[in-house]
Amino acid sequence: MTDARIREHKAIQRYLDEVCEQVRAKEMHEEIRLELTGHLEELAYEKLELAGEDDDSLGKSSPNDEAVEEAIGHAITQMGNPQTIGKRLHRVHKPKTDWSLLTLAALLIGIGLMAMYALQELADPDNAVSWFPLLSNKLRFVAIGAALLLVLYFADYRKLKTLRWPIYAVAAGLFILARIGPIGIQMNGAYSWIIIGGIGLDVSAIAPYLFLIAYAGYLASEKPASASMVGKLREYGKELGLFYAMPAFLYLLVPSLVSLAVHFVGASVLLLTRKQGWKRLLFYCTFFFSALAFVIFAARGFTLNGARGSIMYQRWLNYLHLLVGDKSAEPLPSREFIRSAGLWGHGFGSRLEGLIYPYGENVVAYLVGSLGWAFGIGLAALVAAFVFRSVRIANQSKDPFARLLVIALSSVLAVKLVWTLLMSVGLLPFVSMAMPFIGYSGLQTVIEMAALGLLLSAFRRKDSIPLPRSEGIEQAAPQR
Repeated sequence: MTDARIREHKAIQRYLDEVCEQVRAKEMHEEIRLELTGHLEELAYEKLELAGEDDDSLGKSSPNDEAVEEAIGHAITQMGNPQTIGKRLHRVHKPKTDWSLLTLAALLIGIGLMAMYALQELADPDNAVSWFPLLSNKLRFVAIGAALLLVLYFADYRKLKTLRWPIYAVAAGLFILARIGPIGIQMNGAYSWIIIGGIGLDVSAIAPYLFLIAYAGYLASEKPASASMVGKLREYGKELGLFYAMPAFLYLLVPSLVSLAVHFVGASVLLLTRKQGWKRLLFYCTFFFSALAFVIFAARGFTLNGARGSIMYQRWLNYLHLLVGDKSAEPLPSREFIRSAGLWGHGFGSRLEGLIYPYGENVVAYLVGSLGWAFGIGLAALVAAFVFRSVRIANQSKDPFARLLVIALSSVLAVKLVWTLLMSVGLLPFVSMAMPFIGYSGLQTVIEMAALGLLLSAFRRKDSIPLPRSEGIEQAAPQR
């Protein structure tokens, strides 16, 4: 009875109300009330024990009202001014901005704008891109991306968890639209482009974000594994089909092995965060690669004959020849441009000897070749810092879905950042992928900034939402 008399006392409730009035994070009020109530009860019991009025000393009888009133007054006095405590708790639970990640992204975007300006205004007039409005277009996409970033920053990212299946459907539907004219067009042998209002959208580059957001929602919502073998196989089959087999089929239909690789890395990292996830991943990999090998073997006549003439096939073949030191392999222009740059580079006005797409796939080579190895080292450090900071946000996220969402988005960005950096020096195959935030990639810049907005949103709310019951503070009355 004493617990209820203390917990439900008007003075206690009034004190808690005054504390919560100072905390704007309303979702934290219940957790704050539970925690403070526990502290107040402990202080009140200590006072009752000193006065010899606790339940144990009086047998089954309860302390008299006067003793309880005195104990409650003592507890409130010991706790301190409710407004002071409330303001302190507000500082703890108020929304926060990860200025480190935002600054790193701003630096990458700034470097991209500098590259577009240099290509347009400072580059050799003989360069094929000097006439194209790279800077104005890049600025337009950055402005749109910044607006979307702000919207998602203030939005509640948790709604994406309930929208996981519509997001999955949109990702799959985009591949279908890419096959339907006149919206969908074939470009460089790939059916991955949608043209809307003169603006191109590379579906295979956007889909990994959508599929992995849906997968994060799926993993955050999954129930405990079934005890029966049949139940487990049914659950594993559903997961394998929806988030591995179906996306793989759609990526190969384009075809886009690069996007498939990005998706597979992101999905694998997500799965490895789950309990016994490595066992599931091992099962999925065994099944997936066995099926892929069978498909390639069954269709080898048709597939390989068509693939041998593709640009991607030639790039991968040339990469393998370079990797084993075959002198007959065609030199990689980006690597040669960087190698000859020296510590301080050729300068922005230098000729781009054979360097194709210096605004996109070869933007790293263009920047390092123009500004030198010193700039390249700085850019690599900047990329490493961005990836490291993204991982830190995932580790600091208390909400399971926030953690998975951050891992999903940062995995895509990290793979693209690292791949474009390493392919410029020949350590990875040269693929059709522009460095996030820096390269000229149209609407992909908008999507990348939207992903950044979601990362910042997850960090912003990390102290403003209560933990799930299983992970939160289980507050109970002190044991007597």
